[in-house]
Amino acid sequence: MLLPIKWAKEYVDIDNYIMDICDKVTLTGSHVESIEKLGTNIKNIVIGKILEIYRHENSKKLWITKVDIGNEIVQIVTAAQNLQQFDYVPVAKVNSTLADNTQIKEAKLAGEISQGMFCSYKELGYPDSVIPKEYKDGVLRIFDENIVLGTDIREILDLDDTVVEFEITPNRPDCLSIVGMSREIAASFNKKLNEINIKDLKNINNSSLLEINISSDNCKRYSASIIKDVKIEESNRKMQNYLLNSGIRPINNIVDLTNFLMLELGQPLHAFDLDKLEGNITIRNAFEGEKVVTLDDIERTLSSDDMLICDDVKPIAIAGVMGLKNSEIDSNTKNILIESAFFTKKAIKLTSKRLGLKSEASIRYEKGLTPEHTVNVLSRFLYLLERYVDCKIESVFDVKREEFIPTKIEFDPNLVKRLLGVEIDNSEILNYLELLEIKTEVKIIIYIVLFLILEQICLFRRI
Repeated sequence: MLLPIKWAKEYVDIDNYIMDICDKVTLTGSHVESIEKLGTNIKNIVIGKILEIYRHENSKKLWITKVDIGNEIVQIVTAAQNLQQFDYVPVAKVNSTLADNTQIKEAKLAGEISQGMFCSYKELGYPDSVIPKEYKDGVLRIFDENIVLGTDIREILDLDDTVVEFEITPNRPDCLSIVGMSREIAASFNKKLNEINIKDLKNINNSSLLEINISSDNCKRYSASIIKDVKIEESNRKMQNYLLNSGIRPINNIVDLTNFLMLELGQPLHAFDLDKLEGNITIRNAFEGEKVVTLDDIERTLSSDDMLICDDVKPIAIAGVMGLKNSEIDSNTKNILIESAFFTKKAIKLTSKRLGLKSEASIRYEKGLTPEHTVNVLSRFLYLLERYVDCKIESVFDVKREEFIPTKIEFDPNLVKRLLGVEIDNSEILNYLELLEIKTEVKIIIYIVLFLILEQICLFRRI
């Protein structure tokens, strides 16, 4: 589990040293695998704005540009083919250093002076696995006119952050999220988690005739929403930064938001192009030998143990594992269906293993989620969607195959004290549990509402 510290600080007010945070969280059972300080080699790279761009008269491949970098205007000769006038781009100034320690000097290209160079994602240290497809061979372009020219690129891209990788044990699926780890940090320093804004769904007037039917025993709850008149484009810079620093490739504003929520709260979401769907939605088991083509363009043969999301005509996703090519979001998408569902961990684990298809979503389902989380995360998605994307929320659905009964765990506070070997007042025990957002009764009966069943020994360790 990768935890960008800047992202964690969105939810907990803390200024402690990284090692203090790591030491405290390790005591809760989540051990530190690695600590990476980003952008340590990058020096003298700033944000610039291209004022002029024209062809080099002696070269068919080169362009000459005039670039405002805040305190001066410089000339840069480039072979990049994806640039336009007024683009905001990373500029490696003369005597700057790239992520791989390459030193940039003033140079002459085809007879023209070049006072620096433009930077791609790779030159800023990003691995190929997270670089957006449209930027594989081009310069990084930043779409934010509020950026101050000359600002250090590390600040713009959050490359001045530290990312901590934690080992999450199988009994702690609640820690497979940024908020989950932030909760651990907050409780470790006797702080409360900051409030997370969500959309009130009560005022949404459901106008869709869509029906959702659950016919598989391995789907206990299916929450969804129809959103219309969306515009597919790049996500805002901050969201892209958080995804990149968490090892996720940005794709577009809708898909990025589903991935953002999965990382933030631990609940996978999936977006379908509504106009590619035909009729109603049914969650069913696959037919033996049924074939589908997943988003990675691979045809897969399913068994009757696998679960599918289908419309009236065709399958549109392998439930909890991966979407299908026939319903993916693309640049022409205008209307979408967002899924937030609860699938049993055993079913997803079997499908993922049999198909050899492990995704960030399947990993979380395999660890075990809670059906109570689906609507909460959907509400959060809709709140952020309205904040960042012009759209119309048409309908919200919430279909349950069975009611969820919160699990109660009874334990004796005296046993806690004996196991820990220290004297802890009962009020202090209650305070720790409240910081972890575990609801309690006066009789010290623990209600697990947002998390899965925790054994007593796990609770004791956290106290």
